Amino acid sequence: MIRAGDTDLGDHTSLKLLAGEAAMHSRGPGVTVLYSLASGRGRLTADDVDQAVAALEELAANTAARDGVRGHARALRTRLADVRGATPIDLTT
Repeated sequence: MIRAGDTDLGDHTSLKLLAGEAAMHSRGPGVTVLYSLASGRGRLTADDVDQAVAALEELAANTAARDGVRGHARALRTRLADVRGATPIDLTT
């Protein structure tokens, strides 16, 4: 499980799959941040969280993405928005 502070973000596999879906359906630097999240290493800044949230919102709104992916994107967006105020955040596994 990958954690940002006290918040579980998901496991490596699901976050990597979500980042891959975002790469297909979203644009911008948030996709790179999502791949960083999937690695479980590094530090999130407020800008990183904002970029990831924007990519997740774009993915969740894209009707070409599968429903399960869109739901996962909405859930992760909510978790990231919750931790935004505590940035910078070190990712841990």
